[in-house]
Amino acid sequence: MATSSRKTGPAKKVSASERVYNHLRDNMHRGVILPGAAIDMAKVSATLKISSTPLRDALIRLEAEGFVTIYPRSKVLVNVLELSDFHYLYTVIGALEYTLILNGLDRYTPAVIEKMRQLNREMEAAIDDNNMQVYDTTHFAFHEIFLDIEPNTFAERILKTIKNRLWDFPRKNFLKGWYYQAIEEHDFIIDAIERRDEKGLGHFVKEVHWGYPCCKDFIKTLFTNAVILPGNGPRLKEDAMLVENGRISRFGESRTMAKGLADDVRVIDCGGKSLIPGFIDAHNHMTLLGASLRASKFHYPAVSCIDDVVDVVEKAARNKPAGEWIRGWGLDYGKFPGAEPPTRWDIGAV
Repeated sequence: MATSSRKTGPAKKVSASERVYNHLRDNMHRGVILPGAAIDMAKVSATLKISSTPLRDALIRLEAEGFVTIYPRSKVLVNVLELSDFHYLYTVIGALEYTLILNGLDRYTPAVIEKMRQLNREMEAAIDDNNMQVYDTTHFAFHEIFLDIEPNTFAERILKTIKNRLWDFPRKNFLKGWYYQAIEEHDFIIDAIERRDEKGLGHFVKEVHWGYPCCKDFIKTLFTNAVILPGNGPRLKEDAMLVENGRISRFGESRTMAKGLADDVRVIDCGGKSLIPGFIDAHNHMTLLGASLRASKFHYPAVSCIDDVVDVVEKAARNKPAGEWIRGWGLDYGKFPGAEPPTRWDIGAV
């Protein structure tokens, strides 16, 4: 395996501008500073106890890497990554990674290929566990292998800048399907590398894994002809909903919204069915349901006072051996006179 020129030696003293740069990048990564926000330069200087010179140097570096835009004598804004940018960024990454793999293809040994497969398995386990931090670290390590095998300073600078823009801000969503699809694509790429299949690599790396048309279904989806029920009020008059990057961006009329969007939007015709936007926690409690079928019933209005509770307990006790628990289900003492709950003294004589 080729030795990467990016390996570091002993830790070096960090300059003031590097401290500012790392501080701002960390705040962006953790969501303290969000896309579109202005950087409070006075606060940064006071927090890190630094002068304006290292702050200026760090901001110039961040602007060169695409993170911010400096407006002279005005403000510094964190750049927003627009959906229209994805197509260009994906195309550049796909072309560069394909070139790196192709130029180093004969150096992908069985050990390297097994390492890639192991990283892919770790990514899948991280998604199963909803652990995005582990997934991100492992995903980054997987793609770093291409530069480890075929080091190139210019490719590294370009890829690092673009990937930082794509991955370094906190996600607004967690689309499992997208990540599982990426893991499956990694397997295809590994298999093509193992076969030394240059044509297959070009297809899977450039057109599938980094192909915007293959990813757009997860980025922008338009639902049309739907009965939209918001859950906290009457149905909406609009019958179309646009989802961008996992978040609802707007509602509108099916006819006008479909015409106003580009061809790269997936359209789902709901055919007049109900659409309930939001977080829907659909689940059941099978064990609890099974236990309730064997429990004594205390549902209102059959049980509407403490005397009724005592009667149910008394009937259940007749069919239970001494010392065995009596399980109940459905008690709602809030509907009793005075909303008083039964006590152990009420049922103690049974």
